[in-house]
Amino acid sequence: MSAIQIAGLSFPHHSYDADADVLYLGTTVPPIPIVDGDETPEGHFVGYDRRGTIVGLTIVGPRHIVNAGEPLVVTVPQPATVAPDDLALALGG
Repeated sequence: MSAIQIAGLSFPHHSYDADADVLYLGTTVPPIPIVDGDETPEGHFVGYDRRGTIVGLTIVGPRHIVNAGEPLVVTVPQPATVAPDDLALALGG
């Protein structure tokens, strides 16, 4: 499983819930527990550990983004984009 790169962060852990169309990304394998978080302006979720370090990212509607051929835009904390083909890797192709 290859890591997804977003805003200079590497997310080697990814788990996709196809029924809900939600992608869970973690900076470690296994993922570090999230103790706090913020919703991004795009409607996604950034998770932090107890020290305030980003350890997780939840992407809402990734299959829709990939199928539309649009890049993922997510603010973590600055806006970043991910190409649809790169995002598709975490969804199983």
